[in-house]
Amino acid sequence: KGMGPLPEEIGLHLTQLRVLSINKNKLTSLPATVQGLTRLVALHAADNDIVTLPPSISVCRCLRAVYLSNNPLPHIPLGILKLHQLEQLRISGTMITGIPVDLVLLTSLKELFIDRSERLIWPPEEVVAGGLATIMAYLEEHRELKLMNAIDDETSPFDMLDQEPVTRDSVLAHTDKVQEILDEVSLCHTQKAALLKLRVKQVRMGNKSNVEDIDRQLDEINERMQWFTSDIVELEEMRGV
Repeated sequence: KGMGPLPEEIGLHLTQLRVLSINKNKLTSLPATVQGLTRLVALHAADNDIVTLPPSISVCRCLRAVYLSNNPLPHIPLGILKLHQLEQLRISGTMITGIPVDLVLLTSLKELFIDRSERLIWPPEEVVAGGLATIMAYLEEHRELKLMNAIDDETSPFDMLDQEPVTRDSVLAHTDKVQEILDEVSLCHTQKAALLKLRVKQVRMGNKSNVEDIDRQLDEINERMQWFTSDIVELEEMRGV
């Protein structure tokens, strides 16, 4: 308790960590290098000042429990929506105004705590009161409407979320696959920037083995980015772009 910001090296030195418990501190964020915690199964970060999580949290695919209650989160971090083994999500007492429809992609989710979130306006209160099953059914219905381009731009409930509004033009502009690839490319850029910053620090400290490890990670990211670029080009050619 009362600790300062988490060190950026956390993902480099604690790669076998399974539970990260940082409740009741004054943390405002987590470093992007949490991507290195690939064995992490539980993140306990309640009662902090966290407003978002780095997109790289999506790389921690073993996560089964994320506790973020009593943080000033304005929305559910997008990286969480890629944690397909997640079983418990606790975001009570936050500043969240809406639940994204893509939460239905978390098919392993068994527990969702979102009470005491006074700014929550979507889904409606009666849906939230019905519990996880009712919420998921409601989100699935509206996700289907979104994919069918049946959203009224001016009255869409998705515009209530503290995220970029989903408009008819944006839905038509990207297929689900293209958007997924673009998200991955954005994540790669975030990871690369964090690793390059960490590499400079390790070079100055003379930690040769750490520099070599970072270089391997950078090579893997560059290779992934090349794959994603090729995939986008192929998809656009198929669409006649």
